[in-house]
Amino acid sequence: MNKEQTYIAQTLQLFLEKGIKNVTMSEITRTLNVSSKTIYKIFEDKTGLVLACIRLHQQQMSGIEQHIMEQKGTQVIEAMITIHDSFLAEMAKVNLVYFNDIAHYYPDIWASENYFDFRYTKRLMIEGIKEGIFYKNIDVELAVDTIVLLMKAMIEHTDFQNEYQDNHEVLYSSILLPYLRGICTMNGLQKLKEYHRQQSETSH
Repeated sequence: MNKEQTYIAQTLQLFLEKGIKNVTMSEITRTLNVSSKTIYKIFEDKTGLVLACIRLHQQQMSGIEQHIMEQKGTQVIEAMITIHDSFLAEMAKVNLVYFNDIAHYYPDIWASENYFDFRYTKRLMIEGIKEGIFYKNIDVELAVDTIVLLMKAMIEHTDFQNEYQDNHEVLYSSILLPYLRGICTMNGLQKLKEYHRQQSETSH
């Protein structure tokens, strides 16, 4: 990892813990132990640094999805649920002020950057359709875009931040599970039932 990558990674941690607005450039340079001149030479301004941090966080989250796909790619339903759970686990580590700051202070970035990259979920849906697990008339792009919009709405909603961010079980049973049931064929519902049976046996 070169110096620029190190600066981005360390700054991202500050943003995730405190939000963007709450972290000053002085705090950033103090944490990185560099001069403001050095930072501005690399990133031009704070917006440039914010964008670099967003891209790194996107890469990190995509890396988690890719790892799950490599492990469970042939098990469509299990892979989708695991990605969902891993996403929620990552969200629980983030001060959601971070996302709110991006939406409020960097609206162009929030609008243009596809922060929630569900390319692997799209692949799973397509594979599930081929296998007869999901209905073949599903518009995959629309289905996944709806998930992204839902995620953004949840992040921006105070009740989610206060009550549901750490409650994975409620979020699964109230959001993902009804969603999966709605797109599953009879074959898919049987696989979903089998997955829950195996999880129940494992937990006991």
